Amino acid sequence: MGSRLAGLIAALLFATQASGESLEKREHGGVIRPAPKYDWSNVAQGGGGYVTGLVAHPKEHGLIYMRTDIGGAYRWDGAKRNWIPLNDQFADAALYSVDGIGLDAQQPDVVYISVGMGHASKVLKSSDRGNSWSVAMSAPDGAFNGNATRRWHGEPIAVDPNNSAVVYVGTRKGGLYRTLDGGKTWLEVGAVPSGIDGIGIRSIRIDPHDVRDDRSARIYVGVLGSGVFMSEDGGRTFGHMEGSPERPHRMVVDRASTLLVTAQNGVFRYDGKWKNISPERSAYNAIDVAPDDPNEIVAVVDQKTPGIDPHGLPIRYSRDSGKSWIDINARSSVAYMAAWYGRSRFSAATSAVIFDPSHPHRVWLADWFSTTWTNDISAAAVDWRQELRGHEEMVVLALAAPASGAPVLSGVADNRGFQHLALDFYPARTFPFGQEITGLDFCECDPNRIFQVGSKDWGTGGGFAAYSTDNGSGWRLVQSWPFGANGKVAVSATDPNIVVAVPQKSPPVRTADLGGSWQVSRGAPSGAISSIWDRSIPIASDRVDGLTFYYLHPDGRFYASEDGGATFIQKMNLARAASYSVKAAPGIAGEVWVSLSDKGLFRSSSGGSDFTKLANVQSARLFAFGKPPPGRMHPAVFVLGRVSGTSGIFRSDDMGVSWQKIDDDRQPIGDDPMVMEGDRQMFGRVYIGTNGRGLFVGVPADRGE
Repeated sequence: MGSRLAGLIAALLFATQASGESLEKREHGGVIRPAPKYDWSNVAQGGGGYVTGLVAHPKEHGLIYMRTDIGGAYRWDGAKRNWIPLNDQFADAALYSVDGIGLDAQQPDVVYISVGMGHASKVLKSSDRGNSWSVAMSAPDGAFNGNATRRWHGEPIAVDPNNSAVVYVGTRKGGLYRTLDGGKTWLEVGAVPSGIDGIGIRSIRIDPHDVRDDRSARIYVGVLGSGVFMSEDGGRTFGHMEGSPERPHRMVVDRASTLLVTAQNGVFRYDGKWKNISPERSAYNAIDVAPDDPNEIVAVVDQKTPGIDPHGLPIRYSRDSGKSWIDINARSSVAYMAAWYGRSRFSAATSAVIFDPSHPHRVWLADWFSTTWTNDISAAAVDWRQELRGHEEMVVLALAAPASGAPVLSGVADNRGFQHLALDFYPARTFPFGQEITGLDFCECDPNRIFQVGSKDWGTGGGFAAYSTDNGSGWRLVQSWPFGANGKVAVSATDPNIVVAVPQKSPPVRTADLGGSWQVSRGAPSGAISSIWDRSIPIASDRVDGLTFYYLHPDGRFYASEDGGATFIQKMNLARAASYSVKAAPGIAGEVWVSLSDKGLFRSSSGGSDFTKLANVQSARLFAFGKPPPGRMHPAVFVLGRVSGTSGIFRSDDMGVSWQKIDDDRQPIGDDPMVMEGDRQMFGRVYIGTNGRGLFVGVPADRGE
């Protein structure tokens, strides 16, 4: 009764504060007020996603690009020692999935990338080093997929180093294309086969030393499943190279016009005839040759080699054109910028190695999590340095913003999750269990008590639960977790021992003894969480009444429990939505809101017995509550969606009566925003987790408290 009384008092205070506003505004809210200036940036997590390619400009000092599978392309800024993200102008997540990258040797400002996730396949061209892009080719669906298998092979784009107008593009489905006018028109090169469907052409190299008719004469195309094809007449005709490896991965041409190829069955050299120069019987992928010395080669074992752990893939180095090889891993040390990285992450699923044309013996390496470089690959002891600044590529699956302690905790794919004690410093460690954290919540009365649920291996290796008693610094594994992987979770507002979770493909389950035992909740159907990528949040605890929980099913049925999650009773029928969230407002008992994607945002002040749609919120993809505005009791509200006909990110300081647009249309928070939380310690601060560009934070420019 005490908690319900507190809620009534808070509701009365809110009504008193709002009494000066017109009845029309309270009932028909959605007015957009003048927007405050916001600063948006990444919370420092540190790489964490697959860097699938590295390309260095052959003439421009320090001009290096990297591509990622779901986080866009980046350009290296050597002066500031950070990576500059190049796809943040896009809202479409498919345009962050980069399948290939090609540089113009004659025009350093020109760069091409192929993007797409099967759908939205395009070749984009930039004439200002990736600061802006135009569409050079709209390709059929399936032509490009930067997150598909063999994405670590490449590069499938090549600009003729002797003629900037000539560009070759290999596709995963559809064969080889060529333009002779810098991307205005394209023709299919029918003489080159499509290769294995869905993988296709993964590598194109042009020999710059043989020039005829103002273009390079010799072009090599690697087709997985068919071998290497060569043209010696500037791309007019192509023929299969007899004896070439059937499954080529990456290729490079040295200054003596010798072709080097990594493949499923080793490393090969072609100088008029084929020769196997493999260090050992293994598949190889990443390869490069020093631009100033064709004898100096680096090659890395392919991650799909049977019997080879993709963590710590062997790196081989030769000083005699492949006659003998040196094991680099055994003599390497790594200086990590983020302390949570461990040695096992170095050279994990390595995609690319490149010699820096500006520095003899300097080599860059790209792998599953980040980029590293060594100043001297030939040294007796090879020292590698990680370069993370600017590279933020996590997939953020869960957030919690406690009212005290760490301002935010994040659950992510592949790397578990983090306690963020400072937003601009890399966390010291990851959470200790599982592989993905998909659900996080804290006890309102004691923010030191936090609970998490997740999966051991992309949802296929089972699930787990864990709890912290010190705000996320340390964690203890819940020994009794008999349910499936992934899921979402809610903790009682007053008793941290009472937890309700929604595992994957399961009805809600509850514990009253911090996971010592579990019971399936009565009255609530299953099916709210279908997979690790399910961004819906079906469960929430009332943030005042410790026995009240709310549950929303995908078909729109809304339930409430008043006995700590033991029993749920249906309260309402809301609309079905592709994605949805249910969240309770801090400090107000019975105040529960629901977002229903393109159906809008709904509010209940009666614990879900009735809901009112916020009239001018046309869509609410994500929403969150944050610290109250100065001098008020009710929380700030954030929405990512469409308000009064305008799309963007909005904040309301009066519970949805009016809204302020707080994002920048010139730089949207793209790459598929997944989750949002408002900061409970700083008014106006808000967090948005994405599907490949990490965790963003928006802060009022005046830093108002």
